[in-house]
Amino acid sequence: MFPDIPTPKKASTYLPRSLIYSNLYQYAFNFSFHPNIVAEVVSGKIVLANHAACKLLGYTKLEMLTMTSKVIFRTNEKSFKEMLSERKLVDHSIGHVTMIHKNGNFIPCEVTSAVFADNTEIEKAITTITDISQDLLKQKAIDTQKDKIVADNIVIALAKCNAFLEDRLNEESELKAMQIAEATEDARDLERSVIGRELHDNVNQLLGASQLYLDLAKRDKKKTITYLSRSSEYTITAIEEIRKLTRSLTTDTIKMGLREAIENLVHTTMEIEPMKIYCELIKFSEEGINDKFKLNIFRIVQEHLNNILKHAHASKVSIRLRKNKSSVVMSIYDNGIGFDTSQKSAGIGMGNIKSRAEAFNGTADFVSSPGKGCKLSVAFPATDSMRLTST
Repeated sequence: MFPDIPTPKKASTYLPRSLIYSNLYQYAFNFSFHPNIVAEVVSGKIVLANHAACKLLGYTKLEMLTMTSKVIFRTNEKSFKEMLSERKLVDHSIGHVTMIHKNGNFIPCEVTSAVFADNTEIEKAITTITDISQDLLKQKAIDTQKDKIVADNIVIALAKCNAFLEDRLNEESELKAMQIAEATEDARDLERSVIGRELHDNVNQLLGASQLYLDLAKRDKKKTITYLSRSSEYTITAIEEIRKLTRSLTTDTIKMGLREAIENLVHTTMEIEPMKIYCELIKFSEEGINDKFKLNIFRIVQEHLNNILKHAHASKVSIRLRKNKSSVVMSIYDNGIGFDTSQKSAGIGMGNIKSRAEAFNGTADFVSSPGKGCKLSVAFPATDSMRLTST
């Protein structure tokens, strides 16, 4: 509460209205629940700091008034410089920056800063600060809880499946039991194949991207918050994909369109890897092509890019996709270290690509030799690609 301003009995002794307003502003600033500081724009010298700001940063008010903004902000990080640039253009800005506590700890914050000029004619900026470190911790707790829920659902589903199989085996004769066991094993093999492919092609890629962003966060302290946020997004997406697997083994990856999905994948890959990827997709028309086929194409691109990242050590990759009346043709070329195609591969990536091509009556050929990069060529009959063929 602000203290009452006395009202003299005689009109001649009233306080000037400007002084009353000035006092009100001063009290509002000092007793705000939000941390606030006022600093000179050019020098960065702090001229005012309220109690909340002192509490957040661990300094006394007298200590704050002897410092500049460089002491309490990480002024060399990109987000801080972007916030200052925006403020310079329009006199106000909002941004995510890192502040420094007296004990040296970093505090992720959201700040709102606005420039004004008082009667001293020296430009100053008032900055309001919000500590978002607790929000990041809450998000981490939410992600952990989601992981536990998905794991529990998988365990429950497996338990129900096993109980069902046991009941059926007990009800049937020995011969019938053998027939059920054989059919069940075939179904399990098919289910394992489908789930294994989805986990390898989709979830594994998402978790791999999440791990790469975690590694970047460790190496680049200036962008720690940004990279941790990206890692969290990929982890949440991976969890959602696993949840979809437990329901129907479907995905909405290419609902936005195949070309856009590939371009997003390329953009994300180049963000985390020092590699140039060129796309030639403009000649590809998606009209008349069903979603299952488009998802199949996307998974092949995703699979092969993952192989290139793991093994090729390439600096350039080109992706071309085109469709005419008789066929759909895709090629992916990289300038990496290549490999001997006559040698059997230990991984499942190449086998997955070939099986995905065969699922739509297509072919997948690898042309490579040591030191000469690799070219993947995939071709499908156009009429087959438009049918709702099951993958």
